[in-house]
Amino acid sequence: MEKIEKKLILTIDDDHDTRALFKMVLEENNFNVIEAANGTRGIEIFEAESPDLVLLDLRMPGITGFDVLHHITKISPTTPVIVISATDSIDDVVESLRFGAWDFILKPMQTYNIMLHRVNQVLEKSNLKKQNLEYQGLLEDAINKLQNDLKSGQDIQIKLLPDSTVTFNGYQFNSLILPSLYLSGDFLDYFAINDKYTAFYIADVSGHGVSSALVTVFLKSFMNKCIDDYKQSNNQTVLDPGKLLQTLNQDFLNEHLDKFSTLFFGLIDHNDNKLIYCNGGHYPFPVLRQNEKCIILESKNTPIGIMPDIAFENISVQLEENFFLAFFSDGILDILPQDSLDEKINLLNELCMSDRETFQNFISGLKDNSAGLPDDITVLTIEKG
Repeated sequence: MEKIEKKLILTIDDDHDTRALFKMVLEENNFNVIEAANGTRGIEIFEAESPDLVLLDLRMPGITGFDVLHHITKISPTTPVIVISATDSIDDVVESLRFGAWDFILKPMQTYNIMLHRVNQVLEKSNLKKQNLEYQGLLEDAINKLQNDLKSGQDIQIKLLPDSTVTFNGYQFNSLILPSLYLSGDFLDYFAINDKYTAFYIADVSGHGVSSALVTVFLKSFMNKCIDDYKQSNNQTVLDPGKLLQTLNQDFLNEHLDKFSTLFFGLIDHNDNKLIYCNGGHYPFPVLRQNEKCIILESKNTPIGIMPDIAFENISVQLEENFFLAFFSDGILDILPQDSLDEKINLLNELCMSDRETFQNFISGLKDNSAGLPDDITVLTIEKG
């Protein structure tokens, strides 16, 4: 029978009794444990032993737990660290997570099974991340070997996109995607669901290149499944933007994609000339021009794939007979010459209020200067009248 190697856990805590209890509980559950009574010694042992996981007290004399956490995540960002502290300050929670902690436990604990459960949970997550990294590496290697030129990959992704100009029931959709590399993490689509509704979405997956482009394929597959479920079994998810984003958010987390994505999903109700939408972190906010007014479609929902159990809110906007609605991915902000974010947003708002020729000249300028972009750029417009 193959011998299972025990995981090595380093506990760093200035309290002897706490270390002793941790050691007893962990060793009884088939872990090897090494101890450090202060931050300096903890760093020395970490560098010498390369443990699989670290249990770290935040508040210690001398080098604090925050200092140790910063050092560990800098030299070994893939090693999971669980922060343990006697304080219940939300500031400590936020700060430790910002420095790279994987989890946070408050002491005293009612039962040390809490600590044991978190240790097993984080180790499992760490193993999954390592497996995903290995899988991603193998996948990227395979793609590189199969494709002498990444241009073929770009051609495949382009085939997943809709035509750049499409009209549904008098609503005209125009789109442009300019990738910073051959493959883009930006994606969009628009399609008729039935005689009453046309749907559309614009997404921006974190990162660039192959790994982000693969997630756009996952996204396209998810949307196709929602459409099929509606047509085959009358599943209403595709007609409820908030529920759709909630389902997609959970799928992102379940698949351990190690990516997140902003996503704006909208439905146009042809009968009532109304827009129903849910915005999962898309920014800059879309700009609606109607009745010679500029309306910013603001919302506060978070991106997809970051946190579980998020409730995504639907918002409804009445459209006029003549309107113009514009979306930009955040890559546009990297190339605008203005100094401040407010100035850049104001420029985009003014652009959306301008005449058709001015807007088209801006789009033409983007195409002409698309070489060497720092980020993918996507523009989607919807208009009627």
